[in-house]
Amino acid sequence: MRRVRIAISSDNHLDINHVNAEDILGPQARYLRELGVALYVNTGDTYNDFRKTRKYFHALQEVLGPSTDVRFFGGEP
Repeated sequence: MRRVRIAISSDNHLDINHVNAEDILGPQARYLRELGVALYVNTGDTYNDFRKTRKYFHALQEVLGPSTDVRFFGGEP
């Protein structure tokens, strides 16, 4: 049986917490890689603007490459 590591997060509120996305993309990607996470799912409330949410998770996917599949929920497509 093959085991798949999955990480789930929510309510990051990067905008409300005044977190600069560029400052955390690298460390977050490194952490997910170190844990061997194959699937990372964010269930919402990353930004109050879905365009920013989409931009952040697309950038995270670019940094991670094919090692981790990034999925997110939370607004309009």
